[in-house]
Amino acid sequence: MKKVSYPKYFWIVLFIAVVVDTSFDFIAFKQSHLADVTNEVVVRTYTLLEELTLVGAGVRENLAARVNRDQTALDSSLRDIKAHFERSLELTKENVGQWQKLQALGFLRALPSDGSSITSKQLEKVGQTIYSVRKAEEIRLKDHLQQDEAQSRIAQKQVMIASIVDVALLLLAGILWILEGRVRRENEIMLT
Repeated sequence: MKKVSYPKYFWIVLFIAVVVDTSFDFIAFKQSHLADVTNEVVVRTYTLLEELTLVGAGVRENLAARVNRDQTALDSSLRDIKAHFERSLELTKENVGQWQKLQALGFLRALPSDGSSITSKQLEKVGQTIYSVRKAEEIRLKDHLQQDEAQSRIAQKQVMIASIVDVALLLLAGILWILEGRVRRENEIMLT
């Protein structure tokens, strides 16, 4: 009867356990990277939504200043509109569709600071564009969060499987070590 070489199988099982552990670490790293990307998307989206809200608020202040004939408030609102509009453009430059929608409001950049204000036609365009960009950003964020959640569930399953396989392999390696010890003792007893 041929004797089984337990040490050889022990080292093979141990090697496979290390490979499984490495894959477990890779899955965890991938999940961590995904969480970082999601965090960046969420922060950027909420920052953009806030900037769009501030553009809209600046337009409303501009209209109120025009009605009240308050030159200081009119100038201040124009500066605010331009600053928040520029920031909104900066936040959407990675998303060409959103950026192009905002580019249609390029007249906001060109508003003179000489007391003029936004026309009612421009006001309507600002409102429609801000609404459109906000809705698209909210949908984009929702889609990204759903994808992240789906990938997170997959990663959790992979981690669970890797953990179970790892524990089983380590138990098998322990059993092989014990069996090798028995064989060694039996051989020692036979020799003596």
